[in-house]
Amino acid sequence: MRKQVLVCLVLLCLFGCQQAGRGVLQINAAEDFGKTVKVNLSGTVGSLEYIQLETDSACIIGRNPEFYVTRKYVISIDGNRCLLFSRKDGRFVREVLHKGQDDTGYRSTLRGGNVALIEETDELMLKGWKPNEIVIQSLDTEAKRTLFLHGETPTMAPLGADAAVSASLIVLGNEPYSMYLYNQGEVTDSIANGQLFENPENVVLIITNDDYFYRHAGKTYYKNMTNDTLYHIDFQGKHPHAVFMLDGKGVSLEMRYKPDLFRDLQPLQVNRITEDSDAIFYLIRQGKETYPMLYNKASGKGFRLEGKGLTNDIDGKVDLFPSRITKDNEYIFVVDPTTLEDDELANLGIDAEDNPVIVIGKK
Repeated sequence: MRKQVLVCLVLLCLFGCQQAGRGVLQINAAEDFGKTVKVNLSGTVGSLEYIQLETDSACIIGRNPEFYVTRKYVISIDGNRCLLFSRKDGRFVREVLHKGQDDTGYRSTLRGGNVALIEETDELMLKGWKPNEIVIQSLDTEAKRTLFLHGETPTMAPLGADAAVSASLIVLGNEPYSMYLYNQGEVTDSIANGQLFENPENVVLIITNDDYFYRHAGKTYYKNMTNDTLYHIDFQGKHPHAVFMLDGKGVSLEMRYKPDLFRDLQPLQVNRITEDSDAIFYLIRQGKETYPMLYNKASGKGFRLEGKGLTNDIDGKVDLFPSRITKDNEYIFVVDPTTLEDDELANLGIDAEDNPVIVIGKK
């Protein structure tokens, strides 16, 4: 009987290892890029909530903003300001701190591949003026605390309420560690850099969203532009979650020290990733053009979405593509009025000069 139990345990372990191996998603991004498919929005969400953000001289949102949504607020982050709007009616509430070198100021906002919102505590992170300082402010109480990162780490994300991960600048090829893990304000571990290379000319090629973090279902995920693997990050390290197969058309390590290759070949760049239980949504950028992509986890199939994203068969106002999916499983869609046609503006009842419209989708 004991031998039978032992054999069963061994088989279970082997089966678990096989299951874990199959759990790494294989996304044939290069092939999928050539397949354009129309996909209806109703297959992802069942209802839509529109929030027209107030447009006034005190709350004009700058260029290339990023947005987060909590139960109370819509948070707008551009290059100069963090603004809070009411989720209930879109009215401007206040600015979060301000950009300036004083006790209540910050050096820069956390944009690009960062995750600036700690969803578990409704706190917002910004870069402080002291070396490697992160200023963290509560959106509800306005209480402020700080976190000091290890070294020059331009990209970071929370791992939970009081835990974080930062990605080191590895474009010169000689940084020994690619990441540092923090808990309760202290560095607890580091992750070795597996992409070391020689860069005799000290050439620096930094790409938009070179290091990219996002969160899904309370977990934190990471992808580097020159690595095809998407990782789940936790205190045990980094774990492969998906592989974007680019058939040699992606950004290579060689492009780090040969920028002419990057300019001449115009590689496929995978970024702006988010996901739900059924699919991974991401963008592919090539040259100056950006294309919305979708990978279905169940079928293992992917494709480029027709037009600007998911075809809005719910109310027909404007097609949508998710920029984030919150811990409450709400899909955040950002509608930039400057990109809309006249009929789309009319459908939304806005002008091209207005602040963006935030649309929240729910299952």
